[in-house]
Amino acid sequence: TVVREGYSNKNPVALAMLNTNVLKRQKLTGNLYAEITPIKYVTWRSEIGFDQSNSDAERYRPIIDLGTYQVPKNSINYQKNSNLFWQLKNYLTWAQSFGDHHVTGMVGQEMWESSWNYLSGGSTGLSSDDVHNVSLGDPKSFTVGSGFGSAAMASVFTRWTYNYADRYLLTYTFRYDGSSNFGPDNRWAGFHSVAGSWRFNNEKFMESTKGWLSNGKLRLGWGQTGNSNIGSYKWGSPLSVMETDLGVSYRPAQIANKNIKWESQEQINVGLDLGFFDNRINLTVDWYNKESKDMLMPLQLPS
Repeated sequence: TVVREGYSNKNPVALAMLNTNVLKRQKLTGNLYAEITPIKYVTWRSEIGFDQSNSDAERYRPIIDLGTYQVPKNSINYQKNSNLFWQLKNYLTWAQSFGDHHVTGMVGQEMWESSWNYLSGGSTGLSSDDVHNVSLGDPKSFTVGSGFGSAAMASVFTRWTYNYADRYLLTYTFRYDGSSNFGPDNRWAGFHSVAGSWRFNNEKFMESTKGWLSNGKLRLGWGQTGNSNIGSYKWGSPLSVMETDLGVSYRPAQIANKNIKWESQEQINVGLDLGFFDNRINLTVDWYNKESKDMLMPLQLPS
């Protein structure tokens, strides 16, 4: 410790050597899939993934006597965390050509769930710095914390594409999503999208440009997407602890809103892709208009 005019500067290296900060983690993750062709032109892919993790964290501050800098009482904090994530996916794809016509169809489903929990405790005034145990502290200093939560989502979807002679391309997509972030009445929502393109450089009347125009495509699309990224249980009204003169009380932490539902973005776009001299030079031009509906935004209310 360096003393200067009545105050001291703590040596950060010394404190780092005296304090204990330990984090132990265990993690198991994996992904398995199988792909088969039950009939001609049809492929089925099934995939399952998981991620299991646990951690133990300890922070210990011992009694310190460095002359002008002293910590007369030790303290300990301990926390145990557990997390589990799993997902399941299935895709059934059909692809077949009929001369210049090529058609691809896909139907699928996905689902996942994430859950977590933790337990923590702390105390001060342990009888010795040799044994790090929360229960050895002063009972009046005991603190405890715990929490748990989960989230889940499920989806079904389909995508169909049509390609004629690599000149005219059409795509249609539909998905139906359900999220636990919304109440039971508004948990599910459907989203459509349609897109088409014309590769005009493959037309016969464009053969004279093949020496310098290697790619020419005109695109047009319209689609919807959804957003559920607001966190868990925003549609309900959890309780928070509040100390009062009459003892421990509880009050709503937020106002329930069972009408909350998916935010959606709707967009229309027109695009032009050009490639020159074997695509050594490329030009992309896009125009789009995007509109968000039912935006998920927190509203600050008077106390």
